[in-house]
Amino acid sequence: MSEAPGASDPQHQLEATLVSATGGYLRNTLRIPGETCLICTTTVDPGATYCWPCASHRSAGSDRPTADYVGILTYAIENTQSHYVMRGYKAPQPVRIKEHRNIVSLLCFVGLWHHARCVERLAGRRITHWATVPSLPAKSGEHPLHALVSPMLSRLPELALAAATTATAPRAFRADHFRAVGSLPPGSHVLVIDDTWTSGGHAQSAALTARRAGAATVSVLSLARYFKPTYGDNKEFIAKHLTRDYDPTWCPWTDDGSCPS
Repeated sequence: MSEAPGASDPQHQLEATLVSATGGYLRNTLRIPGETCLICTTTVDPGATYCWPCASHRSAGSDRPTADYVGILTYAIENTQSHYVMRGYKAPQPVRIKEHRNIVSLLCFVGLWHHARCVERLAGRRITHWATVPSLPAKSGEHPLHALVSPMLSRLPELALAAATTATAPRAFRADHFRAVGSLPPGSHVLVIDDTWTSGGHAQSAALTARRAGAATVSVLSLARYFKPTYGDNKEFIAKHLTRDYDPTWCPWTDDGSCPS
């Protein structure tokens, strides 16, 4: 959980603002062997390594490789403020839209500031391009996540992804859900940013599109993992494990939350 290089007072102030505004309801995701999926951090059957969707994605075959690295910052717990924020920031007629978008923007900025270098260290390759996961099927206008992220990563080229206009199974892991606008040079490392991971089909489909555009490494950073308290033993998991306020220095890429050196 080391501090990112190049920290400055304004960045610390933004981190403090995020913690002050959300520490009471945001919770870091946890990778607990045998309790949570080591990819998407949802709960699993006792002793399992992956949840069913992630296991299914991994077994899709060599022609449909999944992302090399997945990091998820927080849980979006259904019917709590964490869930309302992740839904509300992009709602067509949202309540408190400015507040929600400010929080999502802070979460993304602080997450990138602390942990973009972490996945570069794990991959042994600098991030060269970025992409955001579009709505599926395609919607008119700029996606709110893209609008928030693009100023943060303006120094890097974007791999633009275009969504299919129709999708019979939008949550499935499919190569035809997205199309890359352009191709990538050899050795590219694409950081795909998603807002909320539910089953992972959207994010992994976007990662597959980046791979087929020429990416050597694909990393997915999702701002939140949808989490349903009424499912299985999730209520007990929340009471036992999700008691600490959100810690921006907790690494979303590693099993123990420590940033790789």
